[in-house]
Amino acid sequence: MKKIFIPLTILLMVGLTAPSYGRWGGTFSHGNHQGNNSWFSADSDGYWLNRFRSYKKYPITFYSLRLLNKGSGENTQKVEAHEYERGVAVTARLGQRMYDSSTYTLTTRTGGEQYKALKKGIISNAQNEVTIQEGQIFTPLGEIKVNGQYYILIPFPDSSYVAAIDYKGYFLDALGLIEDGFLYIPRDIAVVEPRDLQVELYKKVEEDASDTELNFEIKYDGIHGNEMSFLVSDGKNAEYNQRHYVPLGENFIQVHNVNFEIIYASPDYIEYRILDSEPEQREEEEQQPKK
Repeated sequence: MKKIFIPLTILLMVGLTAPSYGRWGGTFSHGNHQGNNSWFSADSDGYWLNRFRSYKKYPITFYSLRLLNKGSGENTQKVEAHEYERGVAVTARLGQRMYDSSTYTLTTRTGGEQYKALKKGIISNAQNEVTIQEGQIFTPLGEIKVNGQYYILIPFPDSSYVAAIDYKGYFLDALGLIEDGFLYIPRDIAVVEPRDLQVELYKKVEEDASDTELNFEIKYDGIHGNEMSFLVSDGKNAEYNQRHYVPLGENFIQVHNVNFEIIYASPDYIEYRILDSEPEQREEEEQQPKK
């Protein structure tokens, strides 16, 4: 009986005095520490081997450029612009512009998948410390798998250390080094301050607009006999004006595919509204039930 009792006592003493190893604070459930979740818990790398080693290593699945650039690209479109508000009564004097149409080219560039820090913070261990600025952008390196879960690796531009984030974007309490395709995690646990330090998925969007080019303009040309007169100028040849006549007294007119409601016209000025559509179409739209 004594021969059995002594070895058991020794094992219990070793178990009680064995050093405790840092675990990921909130790795699998942020803010909820679970005793069985640890960098040095039993997995494919072997728990007992780690008790005689100052690090733990994980194979890295590096992201390809194709994956990082997913969703990126460039889109160019022509946009028509005008300075005149529709449906509002305005006045144009003789020779004054009533309407113009300009076009500019809008180029939109969308970047690949990155992450943006939501606040300022620090991740530190006994040897090193990295600082994260609010709004800082990170391009992920790859991912590791720990106990059946995947974590994304985030590099720091001024440090050889990398950190890991979970699927919610929270930083894990460890700093690691990469060598020969493996992530090496030191035994000492890191401190994340504040504890809710987090990043979110970010896509960089840039827009460039070219100078506007005049397509055409419409000017009021007064009254000639029983007709209202309008001048249409082509943007490519501003000196060439095409005169357009409309019977005096017409309330709804169309000049160069632009719809107007004429409120009052005199030889010196005209009061009008710019309409979105022709009168017949507007009546049909008004009769349709609103959703």
